[in-house]
Amino acid sequence: MSKLVTYNIFEGGNMPPIGPTVLYEYWLAGNGLYLRAKRIGMEVLMPLAQYQVRGLPDLDPYLRMDYPPVPQELTLQMIELSRKARDAQNLPLEKLFHFSYSDAASSWQLEIPAQIQTNSSVKPVQSGTGSSYERAILEIHSHHTMRAFFSMTDNRDEARSFRLFGVIGRIFEQGEIRLRVGVFGHFWEVAASTVLELPQGVQDCLTQNEQEREVAW
Repeated sequence: MSKLVTYNIFEGGNMPPIGPTVLYEYWLAGNGLYLRAKRIGMEVLMPLAQYQVRGLPDLDPYLRMDYPPVPQELTLQMIELSRKARDAQNLPLEKLFHFSYSDAASSWQLEIPAQIQTNSSVKPVQSGTGSSYERAILEIHSHHTMRAFFSMTDNRDEARSFRLFGVIGRIFEQGEIRLRVGVFGHFWEVAASTVLELPQGVQDCLTQNEQEREVAW
């Protein structure tokens, strides 16, 4: 019987291929616990817990994309549409975007699903077979005047799939973006610039945090 989740110890060398029916794998290495998963478009080895395990070699986390970065023009289009999202009282609304990759066109596609929007939440109307939600490799929503962060609601809603998730915030100012990989409730933040071409002035939150830590040291 094939397993959906496997448990492994890394003893060095090349990691074996991921089985076609496996949702994800746990790996214990010399520097802690990792999760590995693969889907159409990407493969990830994400750190879950840091811990020294004597006698085992270390692993290095990675995100491998099968496609080029999302072009800057689509990133700019997403930000501009986010700025225009308003309710009847002209107050800003959150907005949701789905990015999928067309092998036929060899390009990224930006889709805007039918959605239920408020000033503090957004969700797609449909998420079943044939929907843009099903096609999406990358899902991003806006936080308009608020900073870019993942809320407890995001953690709950994004725990049911394997894809990239992003938040754009402070869109009426300089603008900032935060990105993470989600694998069925396990999350790992990655640099947004590794997945999207960022327009000048839009801040990658992870890069900014790393710079702040360097300054602090």
